[in-house]
This record gives sequence, structure tokens and C-alpha cells, in this order.
Amino acid sequence: METNIKELDDLFYEFIRTKGQSTSQMYVRDVERFISFLEVNQNMSLVCINSFKEIKRIHILKYLDYLENNPNLLKRNYANNSINRKISAISSFFHFLCQKEILESNPAQLVSRKKSILIRETQALTDKEVKYLFDLVLEKGTILHKAIIFTLFTTGIRQAELRNIEISDIKSIDGISILSIIAKGQSQHQIPLHPTTAYYLRTLLESYEDTDNKNSDWVFRASIGRKISKNKLSSTAVNYIVKKYARVISPKKNITPHSARATLISSLLDNGTDIFKVSQIVNHKDVRTTQNYNKRRINIKNNPIFTLNFF
Repeated sequence: METNIKELDDLFYEFIRTKGQSTSQMYVRDVERFISFLEVNQNMSLVCINSFKEIKRIHILKYLDYLENNPNLLKRNYANNSINRKISAISSFFHFLCQKEILESNPAQLVSRKKSILIRETQALTDKEVKYLFDLVLEKGTILHKAIIFTLFTTGIRQAELRNIEISDIKSIDGISILSIIAKGQSQHQIPLHPTTAYYLRTLLESYEDTDNKNSDWVFRASIGRKISKNKLSSTAVNYIVKKYARVISPKKNITPHSARATLISSLLDNGTDIFKVSQIVNHKDVRTTQNYNKRRINIKNNPIFTLNFF
């Protein structure tokens, strides 16, 4: 008997629930747009799981051609990396259906990917620049801005993880403030908070006591005008706050919230922290991922080439 629409939704939820929040959102969007393409352009009706058996490699190739020759919502051509991500999301979904024994084979498995374009590395701040950044936000920033900047740069958490922090995620153990987050891949991760960071988080929460939405669970809340909302802060707002101060400190660098993560990793490595310990701090499952973040490890002046005895 064919699976109904509710079962289809349940299965799709099972597919995305083990992935990180931002990844799952992209996968949902990419797979849904592929399904929409098939229904509109290929006259297919995908109302149940068994109907996915009708999808063949040729359908994915047609969708690939569609992406290559039609602009996105911003009226720009899709970049190769974006196309590859969409095809990977589709392939991942079909692989999941194969694991569930709903499909016998993955129709996207043999679809060739576009040649990737090298993505510019995430830029990091130097230790000196971070000190200037902290001084600037302490002098000019609101309590919300101080809490965000200090939390990002002293914990290395991702932007989505920051925005999803709830009041109950901050606890005290043996006198040390601990932040618990659901990290990428839905893993639980506990991070000791620097005393300065803990102070500004407490001060931020205290500032909500006199507001109408003091019972909201979110630590970082949006505002409408001067009124604090019960909703969590948007990613756009976090980007704006980081860039507002980073542009003053280092106008030639493209500093983003993710730069805080790169900055923390680089600083810890530069100051002699073992790379395996750093990978644990930032919750990397593979130490090679930590190494990829290290943008400032090689000091040109200390390069071993200058110690050669050839001259």
C-alpha cells in the first residue's frame, strides 16, 4: 500500500532531524524546489513515497540543466558551488530512501557535479585586533552588542548556535558558568564561559526583567524600535552587529560572525594549545577540520628556510 502524505512528511522529518539546523533548512529548501520543478516542468505528481520511484537520472539531469540556464530569485546565475549543494541535497535524500528500502538505487548517484570554484577563506582577526574590538564594543556598544561579541569570540560557537541559546542553556557548575548548546549534527556540547562573557550574559538577562516579554526563553532577542520582542534575534541582526565594529577595527577584512570562530581557533593554536584540545573546544569531530581553520599558523619570519646553512 502506498505511503500517504502524512507518512511522507514524517519520513522527510526523519531525514533532516539528524542534521544541523542550518543544513537541514537548506536541504528542505533544495529538495522541495526539486520536487516543485518535477511537478511543474515534468508533470509529475509526487504525493506519496512510492511515487519517488518514478524519478530517474534523466529527471535530475534536466533539473541540473534548468539550474544552469535560469537565474535565481536575485536574478543572478547560480554559482557552481550552489548547484553542487542542491544536487548533493537531492542525492542525500535519495540515499536515505535507499537506506529505508523504499528505493533500490539512488538516481542522483552518477550525476556529475559542476567544477567547484574556490571559496575565499574565512578571515580572522589578530589577537591585537580582538583587543581593540573588545575595547570598542565596551566603549560604544549596548549590552546586547557586548554579550554577542564576547560570546562569539570567546566560545567560537556558530551564529545559529548563538541565536538558539535559551536561558536554561546557561548553568553554573562548581562556580563556573557553563553554556550548553545543540551543535552541528545535533550533538550536545558544553562550553565553559570566560568570566567576562558570563558577566555580560547575566547583565543582558537582567536587562529583560523590566520588559513586557521578560518570560521569553531566548537569550538574544530581537527588538522592534526600542521595545524588546519575545522572538530570537535574526541572523541579519547578528551580521550587522559584528560588521559594525569589525569595520572600524579592520576595514580591509571581511569579518563575519563565523570569523569569530576562525579567530578563536587561530589564536589558541598560535598560543601553543594542542590542536586536539582545540578541536574539542570547538566541537570538531575531525581534527583536520580544525587545521583548515588555522589561517595564521605559519609565521613567515620564523620559516625554517631561514635556518638553512647553505650561505
